Amino acid sequence: MNYCCCFLEKLGTFTAYENVSKTKSFRFAKEASLIIWISGPTGSGKTTLSNYLQQSGWRVIREIIPLEVFEKFASDPQNHCAQLQENIIQSRFDQFSRLKSEKIAFDRSVSEDVEVFCRLHMQNGYLSEEKFRAIKSFGDSLLGKMPNPDLVIYLSSSFETLRDRLHAAGQPEIVSNSLRGQISLYESWLNAAKYEVLQI
Repeated sequence: MNYCCCFLEKLGTFTAYENVSKTKSFRFAKEASLIIWISGPTGSGKTTLSNYLQQSGWRVIREIIPLEVFEKFASDPQNHCAQLQENIIQSRFDQFSRLKSEKIAFDRSVSEDVEVFCRLHMQNGYLSEEKFRAIKSFGDSLLGKMPNPDLVIYLSSSFETLRDRLHAAGQPEIVSNSLRGQISLYESWLNAAKYEVLQI
């Protein structure tokens, strides 16, 4: 919970965004005064922070993965990776399109789904280049229908800490083995980010 307290302290300097963002015109027929992306590798604490925000009145868009689809991916990633990623990306968009809230937090964004995880799966041979391009086009089209974040909150931890958390949580090997790749691709994603980023 220490990083939650740290985040709330730093967020106090960020409240001016609420007044600014109320003037923005979104493509959905609603006004969202503040949108944040909670980002970081698996095990970095995104869900813990998301839960904390939800208790404080935020609406959280979560990663919804059908258990059957994930189990198929874990046992046969090459044949089920595309279906898994398309499900995740579509679920984020569907959740957002149903919301009418002034404070929305994404527990990982569509941008990360594409540029970190789909790219990682392509590097690992689970997605062909052609399929990666198709999913990227799909993800980019949905991103174009949603407003940009007012802030990206990136939760960082050492490789050793993340690895220990994944082992303690009983994550399958396909997840824990991808950790170094996630960290590397997140560094590239952050370097290319066009949004305000708060690293914790």
